[in-house]
Amino acid sequence: MASSKIEVKYFLSQVGNILNQQNSFQLIPRRKNLVAIYRKGLSIDSVKEYIKNLTVKDYSKGPEKDDNKSFSGDVWIFLLCCLSFHDAEHDLKFPFN
Repeated sequence: MASSKIEVKYFLSQVGNILNQQNSFQLIPRRKNLVAIYRKGLSIDSVKEYIKNLTVKDYSKGPEKDDNKSFSGDVWIFLLCCLSFHDAEHDLKFPFN
């Protein structure tokens, strides 16, 4: 499902507000997350800052239902996936870029 620019901006502002709260960021330690972070030479704190600096131009699609049954909620896809922070596994389109 595609979102409007206003919806994406609102989502990013909510994410920013959450990330500004102490102990609000939890990276799921899946192998592909850790490998991507390592390959890019990033720390967990730099991942958090990267996510806080996402813009509408980085948006690809979403929200979509999460296919991981362990978590409820939606998935939003940006230049790098911010739910699990790994390289894209398929071609992405950026409707606002």
